[in-house]
Amino acid sequence: MKKKVLKMLAVMSAAMLAATAAVGCTNTSVMTSEPVSEVVVTPTPDVDVTPDTDSADAVTEDDYLAFINGEATIKAVKDGMTGLTNGSEYTLDDLRDSVNQAYDEGFEPGYMRVVEIDYAFIDCGNDGIPEMALDVNGDNDERTNTMDLYYIVKKIDGVLCVVDQYESFYRSQGELNRYGVYNSYGSGGASLYMTSYSRVNAAGEPEFIYSVEFEAAMPEAIIYGYELPSDANLPDGYPYVQGGDPGSIDRDRYSFAPYDYIMVDGSPEYDAYLRQQVYVFRDVDGNSIYPSDDYMKIYTDAGILVTDDNTAKQMVEARLQELGIPEAELKMPAENPDVTPSWNVAWDGLEPQPTEP
Repeated sequence: MKKKVLKMLAVMSAAMLAATAAVGCTNTSVMTSEPVSEVVVTPTPDVDVTPDTDSADAVTEDDYLAFINGEATIKAVKDGMTGLTNGSEYTLDDLRDSVNQAYDEGFEPGYMRVVEIDYAFIDCGNDGIPEMALDVNGDNDERTNTMDLYYIVKKIDGVLCVVDQYESFYRSQGELNRYGVYNSYGSGGASLYMTSYSRVNAAGEPEFIYSVEFEAAMPEAIIYGYELPSDANLPDGYPYVQGGDPGSIDRDRYSFAPYDYIMVDGSPEYDAYLRQQVYVFRDVDGNSIYPSDDYMKIYTDAGILVTDDNTAKQMVEARLQELGIPEAELKMPAENPDVTPSWNVAWDGLEPQPTEP
């Protein structure tokens, strides 16, 4: 069994989330904009993901062990997964070789190789029906540039389908819990941190839950021009990006829809993505504050919500209720060891050992 190392950054991320969820002092005398409708852009697999039966007895761990033991294949049912082609089937060896090929195409040939593949049984949506997670661990010769590729496999209509995949590496690390929830966290610079939550639900559908980006030491309470929709009415000289000396203002930016790399600046889809984001500003004492009245009018007219910590926390709670996710299922192994998947080695560079059902 592989024992995952609890990374220090995970603990920092958990602490940062707790801090951003804390209720600060609210200034109710300033103007705030109204919430906007949520943008629904959650991707789904390209197959019918409705299970053929609601009985937990219909799917067993043995179904997934057949793949581990070389007796069955897994089928990719989504675009954009590293090393996999939508509609293609793979054995365990095929998966290793395909990921190595993807490494050769993305890095210098031979720089990154698969050094271990682990598997664990998880319960997406906590419905009693098992799924399987695969952790394909890649490393270079110095073993200093680790990359984990997590593939989520669910049996649908008799087929072992790869319904989603997550990547964890260097400054964008992540953890998977036993409920199929993935927490990605990382640093975008000396004063910028982010954390996001996604999952595969009980039906096998990938779902984005929410993300929060924390930026410290801002010079003023402001949403920069590049963060606003293309039709925002900005006066001449409005700051497009942060400049000047750092200050003492902290900012949280929440998102309830995922960023899609195919979005184009100025497109309706990207503008809608920017409008659904929610901003919270705090002073050096941790109290909620707001931008100037002139700035607030710009944000209100653009449909951007600037609010306080308490309201943002309520919006996160509403999101979890909407998706039917208890808060306990959002915990990661760094916070609660009981949600750690029980990882086992499927391949470690040696001959794979058959696993007894």
